[in-house]
Amino acid sequence: MIRGIHTCGKTHTVKEFGTTRYPNTAYFDLVLNPTVSNVLDGSLDTEMTLDKLAEIGNTSIDDGTLLIVDGIQASPGAIECLRRISRDRPRIHVICVTLPRIRVPKGIPVTTMRPMSLGEWATACGEREVTEMLRKEYIFTGGIPGAVSAWASDRDAERVRRIQNNILFGYGCDISGRVYRATGRPTNVWGPLPALMRGEVCPKWYKTTLGLLTWEGLVHGTAGGTRLCDVGLLGAMMNVSKEFVASDFPGAEHYRELVEDTISVTERACSEDRITARSRRSPPPTGCTW
Repeated sequence: MIRGIHTCGKTHTVKEFGTTRYPNTAYFDLVLNPTVSNVLDGSLDTEMTLDKLAEIGNTSIDDGTLLIVDGIQASPGAIECLRRISRDRPRIHVICVTLPRIRVPKGIPVTTMRPMSLGEWATACGEREVTEMLRKEYIFTGGIPGAVSAWASDRDAERVRRIQNNILFGYGCDISGRVYRATGRPTNVWGPLPALMRGEVCPKWYKTTLGLLTWEGLVHGTAGGTRLCDVGLLGAMMNVSKEFVASDFPGAEHYRELVEDTISVTERACSEDRITARSRRSPPPTGCTW
């Protein structure tokens, strides 16, 4: 199972992996195609389930196929059905893609995708070495693939910031709506975060919002306070310009500390994820190049 926040590159990565490493890939999105959820409700045996999926996807699902099921958070019950397929047909590999908030049953390997680390960002931008100037560029763009791609293509700072602001706006609309439905009160999704990042106590009225942000994988707690998951989104939330980053944050020592802490946490988490992924690697089915 691959999980991570919206727009961190999960779907693109698993599709590319299937295209380059498997002779056949079958992709289904439970959010865009709820019919697939009905097929994966567990009422059919393995062979009938595979036949139905092949019919819906107008494809074949034979040995050597990589079966990708995206948006599994829309139908968590489908996980058990997919686990049964993996057990009954071990030559068919299954990857589930989901948001962080889903509860994963025991026994299922989980890999978390995060915004790019500094080293990954440099590789994506075609750079061999990380200079101080490139590090400042990373602080501005962060590691969200859409923002990184925009920066790598034409170094357009305004376009990068629009992408980041759109991500924040989308999450803000989603979470504020969920908070309102749960509490009957409006909320300011991003406003209190800078104070929490300074280590201040979370206001009682904001705890539901903070819980949802944490559940979505957007923020996490550290010894120094709450931290956002991506240094680029941090800059967008605090309306920090590219010129301000390039000038070494004059008069903004706290922002510098937040940046360094966010980068450090990202680097450490990505390193741990790579080690975990290597330890779980297993032989591919016949016909794969993995």
